[in-house]
Amino acid sequence: MKRIMIFVLTALLLLSAVPAMAASTSLVRAEGEITAVDTAANQIAVTLDDGSEMVFNVSSSTLFLSAQDGNSLSLGSIKAGMTFTAFHSAATTRSLPPQSALHTMIVAESSDKDFAHDFTVQSVTENNGTIDLLNTSGDTILHVSSSTSVYTLGQSGLAGAKASDIKAGAQIIAWYDVVAMSYPGQANPSKILILSASGTSSDPSIPPKTGDAVSDTFAFCIIALSLVTLGAWVLRTRKEK
Repeated sequence: MKRIMIFVLTALLLLSAVPAMAASTSLVRAEGEITAVDTAANQIAVTLDDGSEMVFNVSSSTLFLSAQDGNSLSLGSIKAGMTFTAFHSAATTRSLPPQSALHTMIVAESSDKDFAHDFTVQSVTENNGTIDLLNTSGDTILHVSSSTSVYTLGQSGLAGAKASDIKAGAQIIAWYDVVAMSYPGQANPSKILILSASGTSSDPSIPPKTGDAVSDTFAFCIIALSLVTLGAWVLRTRKEK
């Protein structure tokens, strides 16, 4: 009887750990400064804007983008002192500092070379083959043409998207460095990264999910309950013999 109780208690502890083991794999946005880069261990240590520290684990699918032109970079070109905008897994370790898998990082050597702009769309207008995006401040219009590369965050790296996917309320990151001397200012972005296509409640979370925590948790529960049932049956059968 004591063995059965020990087995059941162990299984219950396993069940209580399931939510942590199957934590949401949604992406989380973070900003701050890079403090150290370990290319041998594939890790980047950072200080976030709130003063906390974190370590990003880099994989073969991690994407680094230049804040200046949106071009891809290698881990070897990432240096301490750079500022960044990162998208990493919501699942983190309980270590100090916590660690998380890095999906995409946009890095800038300095503020004067940072041409990646946060942009929330107020209105969308089609005009002679281009799509004009006015921001919520009303002071900038982006002319999105066929030469503008449009992406969204995919399961791994960037996934191609369409300018027509962008609706009022959308949140994007746009690369542009020249604004026409007018009001509102006007620019032709070279690249756009869509974080959310619209501002409606039905729109995916920002950034989009890369996994399904519900199904993962359900699977863990089924496995744990199966182990409890099997273990209790085995112990009871042995005792009866």
